[in-house]
Amino acid sequence: MSEKMTLDETEKQKKLLAAKKKLKSFQAKRAAATQAGDGSEQEGSAGNVEEGTDKAQESSIVGGSAQAKEDESDVLSGELEQLKQQINTQREQLVAENKSVRDELADAQKKLAEAEAENLREAQEAAQRADNDQAQLAERSQQIDALKEQMLQAAAAAKAAQESASDSHEQHLANREAELTELHTTEAAQLNDKIQSLADQIAALGAEAEEASNEHKAEAARMAEDAQTAADAATERIQQLEQTVSGLQSKLVAAEENIVVGESQNEQLAQEKGELELSVQALKSELEAAAASQKEQKKQHKQERTAHADAIAGLKSDGDAAAAAHQAEAATLKDQNQALQDSGRALEVRIRDFEAQVSAAETEREQQQQRIDTLEADLEHIGQVRNNIQAKYDSLVAAQKESHAALEALKQERDVTAQRLAAAEQHTSELTASASAARDAHVAAQSALEADVVALRDDIRSLETQLDDARQSLADEQRMHADVTTEKQLAEAQSVQLTRDLEAERTKHAAVTAEKNAVEAQAVQLTNDLEAERINHAEAAAELQRQLDAELTARSAAEALHAESQTHVAELESKNARLAEELQIEAQAAKETFEELAQEHSDLDRIHTQLVTAHERLRERHARAIASTQAWLSELQQTATRQQEELDDLRELPA
Repeated sequence: MSEKMTLDETEKQKKLLAAKKKLKSFQAKRAAATQAGDGSEQEGSAGNVEEGTDKAQESSIVGGSAQAKEDESDVLSGELEQLKQQINTQREQLVAENKSVRDELADAQKKLAEAEAENLREAQEAAQRADNDQAQLAERSQQIDALKEQMLQAAAAAKAAQESASDSHEQHLANREAELTELHTTEAAQLNDKIQSLADQIAALGAEAEEASNEHKAEAARMAEDAQTAADAATERIQQLEQTVSGLQSKLVAAEENIVVGESQNEQLAQEKGELELSVQALKSELEAAAASQKEQKKQHKQERTAHADAIAGLKSDGDAAAAAHQAEAATLKDQNQALQDSGRALEVRIRDFEAQVSAAETEREQQQQRIDTLEADLEHIGQVRNNIQAKYDSLVAAQKESHAALEALKQERDVTAQRLAAAEQHTSELTASASAARDAHVAAQSALEADVVALRDDIRSLETQLDDARQSLADEQRMHADVTTEKQLAEAQSVQLTRDLEAERTKHAAVTAEKNAVEAQAVQLTNDLEAERINHAEAAAELQRQLDAELTARSAAEALHAESQTHVAELESKNARLAEELQIEAQAAKETFEELAQEHSDLDRIHTQLVTAHERLRERHARAIASTQAWLSELQQTATRQQEELDDLRELPA
């Protein structure tokens, strides 16, 4: 036993080490994601510095008007706000669905508590019935003792009557009476021993039933505690994880399946308890059959007063009936043993089903890891898109600086325009060409930026599609939960039917008790006729001895079958203990997985917040870039107009 416990501990340590390795892998991924987020924040800080420099440079430029660009920027802002509202609406819907799932889980826990209370009540009723049976056996023993006392009194009266007879026949009658008294005492002692043995067997079976009931209650309490732990962990995970809700619901369904497995084990234990009660009823039936046989034999003796040969034939017939009854009892015990073997095979099937469920849970965990990897790849793609947009924005800023430098050169050339009248027209054409080239470069940069915005919108639509898939998975899991609830209701209906069957058995037991009381009354009546039957008592005693030997043989066989059934029950208890330990290990691993997923959700939420902040910064910088470009174009137009006016003025001067 100690070696087995050591192996179980080794296996448990292996599973815990595997869970810790998974946690370390998750922490490494989280550290990488944190570094990526820190890099994004540093880029945002650098962008803010450049933003301040550009703003200082652009503050000297006179603002202009570009209504089309402003309208486009407003449309983009409106689309972003609408997308944000859609995300908030979907988040509220997920919160409402999670609340509904938690309510259903609370209802399931309530039903489980009611089922446990019902099982406890049934166990108490079984214990009460065992106590009542024990009291009835004690009362039966007292009645048998009273019957023995009456027999002794009748023997003493017969002896006194014989002493008043003739002296020649006195010795013969005294010897005959002593023999009959001794034989009757021996027979009564044997019957008393047999009844006491049956009472001991019934008491042992009652104790076994009570022990099985206690084990059943302990197992139900332990499984309820495991189910409560899994349910609490599932509830915490529902509150924390919104984007990974499909994986959460799968774990919740797994916990409910464990509850269903626990309930099926409770039903199996209840069935085994019922089989033990049937064994008790069979032994009681045997006792009643023996009493009925004794009653029939005494009636037969009463009828044999006139025909000794008919009495012998009747006793043989009764012996054959008793042998048939013992054969039927042996067949019943054989059927009970077969039922125990069937229950053991059913338990092995349940163990295999549980292993399959564990394998399915592992597969589901791998699928969740794949989903997490996909989300991480999406985040990396979004980071790349953000970097591309930042690079294009830097290029646009560089182009603006170059345009500003060109504008300064144009201002210097304007100062010497009076001295170079001949080259004024050529200079104006060069300025116009430079402005056109700058305008074309700005339009190209604006088109590239718009293409990047379209790509970002496509990425957002892809994320919305993934969110719709997660919502569909949640709906499928809710339907599975409804199916599990239906199965629980069917199990409760079966429990009600079992309660009704137990009430019917109690009614039958009351009827049998009444019949037994009637038989005892007839036994008292037959005791008064014992003196008349003393002539045929020797032959009846021999027949009863043969029947008693047959009953002892049948009882030995029954004890062997009972010992075999006890061995099988011990094996079942060992399997149940091993299964409970495996369930505890799985619950611990599930708890650690829940904690890992909660931490992962926290990291993803933080990264999402950083991305939203970066996106807002990019939108603001984009708006400022558009405004500065519009101001720069306006200034170029004003400069060109002013230089054209100066050129016209110079042309109007006399030569």
